[in-house]
Amino acid sequence: ALKQLTLRIKDNMQELKKYSEETKEINLEINRKVIALSGLLQVSSFISEGEEISEILDLSMEKMVEIGDTNLAFLLLQEGEVLLLKSAYGTGAERLLNKKFKLVENNLFAKLTREAKSFLLDNNTLKNRMVLEFEQEFGVKDAFIAPLFIHGRIAGLVGVGNNKRFAYRSDEFKLIDIFIKQIDIALENDILMHKVKNLEVKDNLTSLYNESFVRIRLDEEIKRAIIYQRPCAFVIFGIDGYEELCQNLSLPEIELILKRIAVIIRESISDIDKAAKFGEKEFAIVLPEKNKKQAQNIGETIKERIEYLFKNDPDKCKRITVSVGVAENPIDGVNGAELIAKALSSLSNT
Repeated sequence: ALKQLTLRIKDNMQELKKYSEETKEINLEINRKVIALSGLLQVSSFISEGEEISEILDLSMEKMVEIGDTNLAFLLLQEGEVLLLKSAYGTGAERLLNKKFKLVENNLFAKLTREAKSFLLDNNTLKNRMVLEFEQEFGVKDAFIAPLFIHGRIAGLVGVGNNKRFAYRSDEFKLIDIFIKQIDIALENDILMHKVKNLEVKDNLTSLYNESFVRIRLDEEIKRAIIYQRPCAFVIFGIDGYEELCQNLSLPEIELILKRIAVIIRESISDIDKAAKFGEKEFAIVLPEKNKKQAQNIGETIKERIEYLFKNDPDKCKRITVSVGVAENPIDGVNGAELIAKALSSLSNT
């Protein structure tokens, strides 16, 4: 009876050990899922906070490596006739970054892009030349690659893989799919933000027009001037010693100087003239119906007003001086780019 009890206790201990090992595996699996879900939340937070698209993509790749036994995650974006490996994380990531795959060539990525289909590499996959080249170049034995879509059109591919012959499960595919959807949203938001930025015409700091608007407006005014055989001038102002100014003053002080200069320029021009914040340290004015002589007079008057405003500042660093560059159509150019180049050139020579 004692022997039977001892054997029973031994069996129970072995069974308990078995359950303990199973519980340990379950806990590990739970921890993996918690980590993956945490990664999804981090990426979502980056998107909602408007972080740089490159940072969102890099974080997404980093977090996708935490799914299952993945040791490589990568993202390819379509740029013209090539797929550029834009972001990667894990084994061999540095070697793969910025690699290009031509869409016109017979490679796996070109095929997947054309067909807009997902691809699963496992023991059941037919190993043709394209698949073998992919395995060798990316160093993976199991992989999953899915298309990225923006506005219903394919924009690239996202892939995960490992070199351990670890087959992905259905729940892991769901996590990968959510990451891909987040990347879709991030890329689409980035495109929309760039479109909005291009539509904006005012500089946020000075409330003058921005550089992109004044470039377009200058081209329009030059076309009008050519048709009606009238002059059109362009004036640019550059703050002297701006780099040294930035070293000696705080950002709020620099911004205040830029705002004060903007006020003087705005008050010194007519309603048909267009003034802009042009680059980091320059201001510009488009002067329809003004020839070069008139533009030079306006430029010198504004220069004097700016320098008079700052000349008695107790802080010598803030005693601002400016240089003036002037160009006129058609003497100095027949389009906006030529007039701007000429004005900037004369600015550097003053």
